[in-house]
Amino acid sequence: MREGIKSTQHIIDKKTLKIYRDYFKNLEKILLSRWRGIQKRCKYPHSASYKYYGGRGIKCKFKSFDEFFDYVLNELDILSGKEIENLQIDRIDNGGHYEPGNIQFITPVENCTKDRGILGRY
Repeated sequence: MREGIKSTQHIIDKKTLKIYRDYFKNLEKILLSRWRGIQKRCKYPHSASYKYYGGRGIKCKFKSFDEFFDYVLNELDILSGKEIENLQIDRIDNGGHYEPGNIQFITPVENCTKDRGILGRY
């Protein structure tokens, strides 16, 4: 390391690391469940919901679960599983993809009453 330049590495003790992991573990578990649901609806024709998503050309534009997780954490400011525990993932533009700028978390009641356009409620 050159003189005068400080390292940007942070040293985290084991106790702090455990607290950090426990804090995000529940959020990760919930988001992984939502991620798998998105994948199932968009990619697998044997899924009951495929015809409403993948069958209409709806895709998941997040390249990986990590990208999805980072987006929810950093852009949607969701920091706890408790914030989204009873919420459903929703596409803001019903004809758009699951992608940055087009997802939000809403209540089941809001999701059921959302305008579905020409398809009607399914």
